[in-house]
Amino acid sequence: MKVLIVGGSGRMGMWMTRYFKRRGFGVHIYDVDGRRARLASRALGVQLVRRPHPSLYDLVLLSVPPQAMREALAEYSSAMKPGQLLAEICSAKLFMLDQLRAAAKSGLKVLSLHPLFGPGARLGHRGAMIVVGVRSPAEELMTARALFPGFRLLLLRARQHDLLMARTLWGPFLACASFAAVARGLLTRAEEVGGPRFVQLSLLALGLLKEEPGLYVALRSLNPFAGEVSKSLLRALSHLDEAFSSDPRRAGRELARLRLRIPSRAIDEAYARLYGRLRHCAGLKDTTQ
Repeated sequence: MKVLIVGGSGRMGMWMTRYFKRRGFGVHIYDVDGRRARLASRALGVQLVRRPHPSLYDLVLLSVPPQAMREALAEYSSAMKPGQLLAEICSAKLFMLDQLRAAAKSGLKVLSLHPLFGPGARLGHRGAMIVVGVRSPAEELMTARALFPGFRLLLLRARQHDLLMARTLWGPFLACASFAAVARGLLTRAEEVGGPRFVQLSLLALGLLKEEPGLYVALRSLNPFAGEVSKSLLRALSHLDEAFSSDPRRAGRELARLRLRIPSRAIDEAYARLYGRLRHCAGLKDTTQ
């Protein structure tokens, strides 16, 4: 199979390039940033394409920033032939669903994917990946299984995907950004001045500060549910703070109600499971059992 990775010098584009190369596919990369593309080409040992011809490939994978995705979809889908496979790995879906459906209607095979792991995942990693149904969800799921055997694939509608991402990407971003704004210079001295909880939160906030902000700018502007998540978080914080100010016992009841929404056993099991997963990722032995 011949594969073209558009955005192949980006972090996720490079991961996909390594993955398909390891599977024995013929992989070419293209990127608008010529200098980065040349460096990536040499580092990955794959051919750099300076003027891509999408009709020459079995699979064209778009790994471009969300803000550039509609333009990329229009450009590449119009240059491909019926039966070719066009895939994208954008973190927002509803804003371009009309283009994906139009591409599928024109005869292209379409895959709308969202890997639930970062570019730092090892190549042998078989993580979770969302498949968003476009026109023929069952067929698209089968195609994804063929491309990513062993991965845990979750089939969702575009609306379900964007709502999930608003809660699991945008919500944590707001929480970490708020904490970073409050903690400020203490983040880099967390182990000196704070307890275990402060160290844990500082680690999350520092991880956020290491990332490029463009993803979150796009997430907020392109995901129709992100704004409501922001409002919900502000309402919850305001409500809780007012409770602490007016009646500490009431605040205690509010926190107790949060816990009651999830059974205690489920909390304990999920905590142990996630703790074990973090230790596994760090290469440590799980001691939670």
